[in-house]
Amino acid sequence: SNFNVHVFPLNNTPMLYMNFADPANPQPAYDEEGNLVEQTPNQFFADVRVRRAVAMGYDKSAIMETLGPDGGYLQSGPITSMFGWVGADVEPYSYDPEAAAALLDEAGWIMNEETGVREKDGVPFEVTLVYAPLVDLYTNIALVAQDQLGQLGIKINVESQEWSSYLTNVLLPETFDMTIVGFGGGTEVDGIAYNTLLSENDIPGSGFNITSYVNPEMDALLKQGRSLAGCDPEARAEIYRQVQQLAHDDVAYDYTVGTNQVHVMNARVT
Repeated sequence: SNFNVHVFPLNNTPMLYMNFADPANPQPAYDEEGNLVEQTPNQFFADVRVRRAVAMGYDKSAIMETLGPDGGYLQSGPITSMFGWVGADVEPYSYDPEAAAALLDEAGWIMNEETGVREKDGVPFEVTLVYAPLVDLYTNIALVAQDQLGQLGIKINVESQEWSSYLTNVLLPETFDMTIVGFGGGTEVDGIAYNTLLSENDIPGSGFNITSYVNPEMDALLKQGRSLAGCDPEARAEIYRQVQQLAHDDVAYDYTVGTNQVHVMNARVT
């Protein structure tokens, strides 16, 4: 009775990153003259069907439960529940291993019954997920994904690194197939979206569009949201609802769970 508890969503979410481009040859989205660079596609994750299969292939609800009561919620895109005025009510991908397996089959990744690992054109679906275990949540995501996607025939080798080494040698240079890290957007409604989805921010070594996601429709929406004459809230909300839906449909990142902040304050504070 001496305390009040306040629970509210943060503008931060850990995401499972799947690189759109070849990690052996990271390139910026544009050259020095502003021309779009034709990047070598990632042999595993360039196909949206594979990314959707991954998003549906492990149980994020189980991961959310590790946060405890009121610890978080399932996240479907870059607009978090902090911005309820947007009304970005996009349904997150539900855990559906059968549908995920069907998508992998459709994409040409066929199960090798002898090895238990899917193959396409003689290449086994084996990747390394490298991350820095800053918080237990990242490790929970990595291990659940490794286990349940492994049952679908995607072999994931999990590797952890110290943060500064990971940031310098893996994350910012975009030299990974899969990784997990959280991204926060401060108090801006597009803080996560603009940084991680705008094609101009795909700059190995310095930009935050770390999966090399390039979609002109997304670029136009993000720029429109920041430049809308009059800044009418409902007009902007419609733009960001479209951003949320497009990021979800493209699986630009696999958005996992949104996290809540819990503040406990003396009841005398009002």
